[in-house]
Amino acid sequence: MDKIQKNELLETLASTEDDFILQQVKAILEGAEVSIWDELNPQLKASIQKGLLQSKQGVGSPHNEVMSEFRERLKK
Repeated sequence: MDKIQKNELLETLASTEDDFILQQVKAILEGAEVSIWDELNPQLKASIQKGLLQSKQGVGSPHNEVMSEFRERLKK
C-alpha cells in the first residue's frame, strides 16, 4: 500500500462515525481476535447453526451444483 492509499484510508477512518468499524479496526491493530459472531442477533445465529447442521446431515445441495443449475436455466 502506497502513501496515498494510506492517507486516504486514514482520512476515511478519521471521518467515520461508525463505532462498530472503529472497534473492529482497533481490535485488529491491537492483535485481538475479531469475531463478528458475537455481534449477530440470536435469530441469525440460529439460522446459521441450522444450515450448518443440515449440511452435515447431507440435506440440501452443494453450492457449485446449485450455481451450475442456475446458469443452465439462464441460458434458456
